[in-house]
Amino acid sequence: TPTLVPSSSPSSVPTENPTTPTPSKTPTSSPVVPVVSPAPSPKPTICEERTKWHPNKDFSICTNDMDFPPMWENPNVIDNYFHDSLEECCEAVFGSPICPSVDDCAPTVNPTLSPTVSPSASPVSVITTPVPSPEPTKTPTKTPTKQPTNQPTQSPSMSPSYEPTK
Repeated sequence: TPTLVPSSSPSSVPTENPTTPTPSKTPTSSPVVPVVSPAPSPKPTICEERTKWHPNKDFSICTNDMDFPPMWENPNVIDNYFHDSLEECCEAVFGSPICPSVDDCAPTVNPTLSPTVSPSASPVSVITTPVPSPEPTKTPTKTPTKQPTNQPTQSPSMSPSYEPTK
């Protein structure tokens, strides 16, 4: 017969000597529900599908890693933290479409085994932005920017001019 008080340390397997000589004739009123694993996805998910862009915990970069506070997934605040693109995250966190970032979906091909203690005396590459000219130039630049500016001209002209404006 079953005990009236549950055991404080139940066994994980059935006993070798059952408490009744024969199985019961009626099913139990509270059967054990088997744990059913979900079916595997039809194909592996790609990294970009698993997570969106978000700031890291100290808001110093945007990243698409899986390391973020669980509370950020709350439906009331999720849109404040997660963004569909790096540019959207940068704009929301830093106010610019370009910002420091780590793309967890594009890991370093040959990472160093341990980081250096100080910066390199001779970096591999330096990206510099040309200084804008103080006055408008008379001829077009030989290397125009690829993207338009973010802001429209404050006071555009009413008709095109054939000479550069001052």
